[in-house]
Amino acid sequence: MNELGTTRQLFEKLSKIGVTKKEKKRIIVQELVLVYFIPVIFGAFAGLSLIYYCTNLFGGDGVLGQFMRTSVGVIALYIGSQLVFYLLTKGKYERELLE
Repeated sequence: MNELGTTRQLFEKLSKIGVTKKEKKRIIVQELVLVYFIPVIFGAFAGLSLIYYCTNLFGGDGVLGQFMRTSVGVIALYIGSQLVFYLLTKGKYERELLE
């Protein structure tokens, strides 16, 4: 059985014990935020820290600003793409699990 089928069974059990549709939506959001955004935040922090450390280590203070601006731009694009996938997945989960 796939993950969606297992989750559907869980949501059916939650409905039987009286969990509201609003509460189930909140559960979906919490689970998807963990999957889509927490890794991005940690990865961005680790990547920016590494760039900063390596630039200082190898004496590239003159290019640090440019590296950081470029990195922040790439991270912003990645977060934007994650947001699109998050919204698509959230919509699909809500359609499949809250019907």
